[in-house]
Amino acid sequence: MTNIKYICALPHFRGAALTWTLISVSSVVGFQPASAQEASADAVVEIEVPLTISKTADMRFGNIIPGTSASIARMVNNGSITMMGTATHAGGTFGQASFEVTGPPNRWITFNFGAPSILLTNGAGQVMRVERFKPFGYQRISAQGKRQLRASADLLVGANQPPGFYTGEFNVTIDFQ
Repeated sequence: MTNIKYICALPHFRGAALTWTLISVSSVVGFQPASAQEASADAVVEIEVPLTISKTADMRFGNIIPGTSASIARMVNNGSITMMGTATHAGGTFGQASFEVTGPPNRWITFNFGAPSILLTNGAGQVMRVERFKPFGYQRISAQGKRQLRASADLLVGANQPPGFYTGEFNVTIDFQ
């Protein structure tokens, strides 16, 4: 773009003649038209392996013969049952609940239970309580992207607990830490 600037100077005297000076400038030196500037940036995202959990085994307390007073069937970390009170553990199938977690390698997750306790029912209206679920808290997914989680709890057996097959359900929640 060419800028033209006209300057009309005041008359000045040179001798007896009056002259007017008209200056035409076709371009102004050092003047640059405004111009847009550009910069660029990258947009990035890393899609990670989704965090999933699946049950691989149910929590089973086995067979219990009730006693004359309230008792506790405590499942310990190796899945074995320790009885406290007058009830007797009579074998059967027992063991911890287990879950397989898959997700991004080496990521920390939290493992929590949906409720502090649940009720088991036998279909005839009798109930038993399961409480003190463990373990919970922070866990780390392996470098291969997998983690086995096991859960145990305490079963509260009532005095002279009515016979039957008692069942119930509990929820576990995992999340990134």
